[in-house]
Amino acid sequence: WSVKDGKSTHTLSGHTSCVNSASFSPDGSQVVSCSDDRTVRMWSVHDGKATHTLSGHTSIVTSASFSPDGSQVVSSDNTVRLWSVKDGKSTHTLSGHTEWVYSASFSPD
Repeated sequence: WSVKDGKSTHTLSGHTSCVNSASFSPDGSQVVSCSDDRTVRMWSVHDGKATHTLSGHTSIVTSASFSPDGSQVVSSDNTVRLWSVKDGKSTHTLSGHTEWVYSASFSPD
């Protein structure tokens, strides 16, 4: 949405189920979203196109956000996963939770 006039600038189409979370990268150039379709998607703010579809979660993805330096994304279902923004590949999976992880985020430092 444009802050100036309240009009939609892009529709981010691609998820096949409801979106649970969306957030901007620190530099404002990308958006990350997550969905009940078990994927995380990264989008270009410039043209509204998906840059990466991050697959690997086995349940509904409840949260996704960028690291403070914009180089990684963290997402959660009943695991917490770290992803490289550069290539969209999973770098770490933190498992052991017995229930949903509703939110995951990075420390500011």
